This record gives sequence, C-alpha cells and structure tokens, in this order.
Amino acid sequence: MSVTPDLVDRIAHLSRLTIETQQLEPITADFNKILTLIDQIDSFTPTENAEHTVMEQQQPLRNDTADTSSIKPALFQENAPAVDDNLYLVPDVIDTTEE
Repeated sequence: MSVTPDLVDRIAHLSRLTIETQQLEPITADFNKILTLIDQIDSFTPTENAEHTVMEQQQPLRNDTADTSSIKPALFQENAPAVDDNLYLVPDVIDTTEE
C-alpha cells in the first residue's frame, strides 16, 4: 500500500489535525517508510528453522509463607485517632442521615 498526499490530508481531516501544505510531502514519505518497515517485519519469520527448546530443570520455588514478624498492630494503632477492638475507626464519608 502506498500513501499519497491526498490520503494524508484525509487522515488529518478525520483526526481533526491541521497539516500545512509544505508538510504533506515529508509526512507522506514518513508514512511510506513506516509501511515499508511493517512489510519487512511481516516477512520475517524467526521460528522457521529454529529447534524447539525444552526446559529440563525448573528452579526450586520458595515456600509460600507470610512473614508477619514486622507487623505490630499495637505499635501502629498508638498513632491512630480512634481504635476499637483492634479496628481503626474512621469518620463517615457518605452522609447517611435522612433529609
């Protein structure tokens, strides 16, 4: 596919862009370079002659255990404005009173 200055002008119009007349040729050339590059990428098939690889050994996974040694609720709740039964109390965000 080849891009023409008329097509660039139409794309600009659909995109609500203003392109000056002297910019049409360079932009058209850039569009054509991009499309040529895309065609080159499409023609490239890197796996055509590649052999399949198989992972022989998987690294051992660590145990999925939570480390709670650094969690100290009492220390954190000392700075809280209001706490009740180890829960942080916060002010209402949404007014629930009936009018």
